[in-house]
Amino acid sequence: MAKKQSSFKKDVRLYKRLLTYLLPVKWAFFLSFVGFGLYAAMDVLAVDILQYLIDSLGGESAAIGNIETGGIVANLLANTLNISDPLTMAKTLIPILMVLIAVFRGFGSFMGNFFMRYVGNSVVLKLRNELFEQLTQLPMAYINNKQSGKLVSRITFNVEQVTSAVTNALTTLFRDGLTVICLFSYLVYVNYKLTLTFLVVIPLIGLIVNVVSKRFRLISHRLQNSMGDITQVVTEAVNSSQDMRVYGAQASENSRFQKATLYNFRQKIKEAVADAALSPTVQILLTFAIALLVWIGLNSHSVSSLSPGSFVAYLVAAGAIAKPFRQVTSVLSIIQKALAAAEDIFTQLDEVTEKDTGVKTLPSVKGHLRFDNVHFTYPGAEKETLKGISFYAKPGEMVALVGGSGGGKSTLAGLIPRFYDATDGRITLDDELIDELSLDNLRSHIALVSQHVVLFNDTVAKNIAYGSMGDHSFEEIERASRLAHAHDFILRLPQGYDTPIGDNGVLLSGGQRQRIAIARAILKNAPILIMDEATSALDNESEQLIQSALLDVMKDRTTLVIAHRLTTIQRADKILVVQAGQIVEEGTHDELIANASHYAKLNQPSSPPY
Repeated sequence: MAKKQSSFKKDVRLYKRLLTYLLPVKWAFFLSFVGFGLYAAMDVLAVDILQYLIDSLGGESAAIGNIETGGIVANLLANTLNISDPLTMAKTLIPILMVLIAVFRGFGSFMGNFFMRYVGNSVVLKLRNELFEQLTQLPMAYINNKQSGKLVSRITFNVEQVTSAVTNALTTLFRDGLTVICLFSYLVYVNYKLTLTFLVVIPLIGLIVNVVSKRFRLISHRLQNSMGDITQVVTEAVNSSQDMRVYGAQASENSRFQKATLYNFRQKIKEAVADAALSPTVQILLTFAIALLVWIGLNSHSVSSLSPGSFVAYLVAAGAIAKPFRQVTSVLSIIQKALAAAEDIFTQLDEVTEKDTGVKTLPSVKGHLRFDNVHFTYPGAEKETLKGISFYAKPGEMVALVGGSGGGKSTLAGLIPRFYDATDGRITLDDELIDELSLDNLRSHIALVSQHVVLFNDTVAKNIAYGSMGDHSFEEIERASRLAHAHDFILRLPQGYDTPIGDNGVLLSGGQRQRIAIARAILKNAPILIMDEATSALDNESEQLIQSALLDVMKDRTTLVIAHRLTTIQRADKILVVQAGQIVEEGTHDELIANASHYAKLNQPSSPPY
């Protein structure tokens, strides 16, 4: 019982938090409510006109001015227009009233639906913007531990599920809920004794709704996970389209996709079964209540005070209440989907963003970089990745990191811009602890070219002048491109620097993409330059040209180079050999060769690649 209450309270908290997103557009929310209220009121008046019409045609004088037997419309018109002949009033006013009711009902429906859509789209806009902004500020540990497909699915699919709760669910609850309330109030107004019959089926409907609610919630979570899996498979297939064809992986990728979509299909079928069973079950129970009403009305004296028109109108109202009541119960599936999606969305929004504990800012940096007994362990890992790393790099110095794959070189470089924080030890920049500098200020002094080049579906120029460098002039962009030996091939592109390069630069070769990334780093002109396998995709000629250019670029700046080809770092001022998270050897190329130890073995032709 306690668990049930806890689950209910959790749902209430989720929905309350979701509804806070309505506050900026509460005016539209209110107008929607007014529109649906008008819609529901017109439904009652339409039924009430039927009562007056039947009594008028039967010559029932009780239809006029008798509050006990006359309807709402009849009493209102009799008191305002003082008409005593019911048939005369029926001939004159009923057609006009029917048209007016239709007009007001249509206007109420339009008003309610339009403003509710406005509210829903506003919520989607706000949620998506918050999710994406949060995504850009989450720690790298969180990003690396999540499937990219599920992160994308959360912003696309899950937010759409929430939209359904705000638009479809609230539309149904307002429009049909208010209709149920108005019709039920009308039934009480006409004959409260008969109306008590409806209360017999309420507990049964509540029990069914509770059981189905739990089922919907479970299936909704499964559906969200399956959509993330589908997005992940598609993303990986698109990104690896060349490898997939070369290695004949089409069949295996098709199998993965079919497996993911089959699971999604099965969950949707289970959802459809629950959704399809709920509506007719509620309909049967309501029909039972209406049949009981008819039986009581025809076999008792409880309706003796009603005119024929009142009794017929009562039965019509009782029958009319079934559809909106059924719609209100059917909204349960939408709400459960939304709550499951909201739970997933708010889980990300509640994640702690990068810890920016630094308060200091350095307007300029010379580039004195020091690691002092630095240790690092990835979150959740048992073994240390870096163990007691210590070295010093001074401005204008090129420090190279070499060693076997998985030794910790890229991790070491990633600690400088604080993608991760060291678990122990000190890292200083110009004698200032980097964790005392604000993240924005620290990273403004660092340029990075990683082994996994990231380009965007935009022009060449905008890929070079990326982010905060967008205000650089074309001359500065061109100069950086020349230094990266990218200018010549850029001019050969169809639109030169204004050429769109496709998703992640798919229209460029690997070497061209890497030179664009190097031009971006050169344009930033930062005092700290990190190059993680930055020339791995270049041919020997291009590599030599860029190495020559980088010698000029590296002047007066601290450069950290992670190299696969040892020929590229022979001119380094200092070479650090990193193995199993430790610096096992340090020196210049000639010194390390003379030592005939770790580095010398790496230089031997027979040594395995890493």
